[in-house]
Amino acid sequence: MDKAKKAKSVGFASMGVSVGSVLTFRRDASITCTVVDDKNKVEYQWKVYSISGLAKELMKTSISGIHAFKYEGTLLAKLNSPAPAPKLTGSTPARPPEPPTPAPQEAPVASVQESAPNATPQPMPLPRADAVPEIDPLAGESDGEEEI
Repeated sequence: MDKAKKAKSVGFASMGVSVGSVLTFRRDASITCTVVDDKNKVEYQWKVYSISGLAKELMKTSISGIHAFKYEGTLLAKLNSPAPAPKLTGSTPARPPEPPTPAPQEAPVASVQESAPNATPQPMPLPRADAVPEIDPLAGESDGEEEI
């Protein structure tokens, strides 16, 4: 079996199952085994197996042992799964904080005048609105009559 695909081995101790505990085969409650170490070993009919090895022996197929045995009525796979996330109460979920508003930036400068090589550049003043010449929108257009 490819090591990348093999599931991580989980010990009985991490599931809260102690040495000496009795496990029940999920397909037949009359078949039981006893945990003999904190990792994955069980005893069945005076022989020691890994939990998955015993499951394979009993089911005649490859299966993870935690899916084939129960402890105190609960499937070992359920004991191994992480606790579900707590449900939030209330009608509206909390919103994440708003991102900070960027600081205002200075108005752009039209261009920079260069004077002496080591001098600090000075901005050129923008033209005043009242200094812009007025443009006649009809200038240069003909009204259809020719002047003689």
